[in-house]
Amino acid sequence: MYIEISADHRELMVYEKESVILRRYPVLMIRGEWILFADQKDGRMEILAAR
Repeated sequence: MYIEISADHRELMVYEKESVILRRYPVLMIRGEWILFADQKDGRMEILAAR
């Protein structure tokens, strides 16, 4: 499993295999090596981070 940022830096994709996307998340902000992105669960917005 690995992650990738779209070329326009608007979307974070989580891949299971090379071409199998599991989830897509909107990117909120990129700071250095940290990426903040949003997920919605149970009607609430969660802010998550990846590095």
